[in-house]
Amino acid sequence: GALLIDKDSVVKISDFLIAFDSRDNVIGCLAPWSGAGIQDYMPLHYSLLAHNFRQVLKFLWPLGVTRRLTKPFSSTGIEQPLKFRYLTNISADNEDIFESLLCLAWEKSNKDEFLLYAHVDQDYRINPPLSWIAASSRYALYSVVSPDKEIPSFLHPSISLNPEIEAYIVA
Repeated sequence: GALLIDKDSVVKISDFLIAFDSRDNVIGCLAPWSGAGIQDYMPLHYSLLAHNFRQVLKFLWPLGVTRRLTKPFSSTGIEQPLKFRYLTNISADNEDIFESLLCLAWEKSNKDEFLLYAHVDQDYRINPPLSWIAASSRYALYSVVSPDKEIPSFLHPSISLNPEIEAYIVA
């Protein structure tokens, strides 16, 4: 069956974080979006490396510089989803503008949410800033395509093109 997405869960213009220059030109933007209830990630078990990373985040959490990873199902018997705030529609003229927008998105996000966004390593403007704690997952961009359709060109890796993905609902 088809999944119906509530219109309130779609990114609205008022959700955008926009950076302007001194002449009111847009020099960067992004739109934080929560996928809670549409796609939840339940950690069943953490590898030793992930467990150690969880402990580091837990140690730094009281300082306000990190978020805590939820305990895995294997240790609690309770399914607790990881909470993500997806950053969509990202555009920035340079790394400093992106980091400023990232800071604002971090400040506005709930204290139990991680920021998550798609990027390619070759686009230095939106790489995770070195001063941030970041983790990555390769090949984390998915698209549901019927078997008789051609795979969209944006899913083929390319150094020259950055992914520009826009969510929309077909009614």
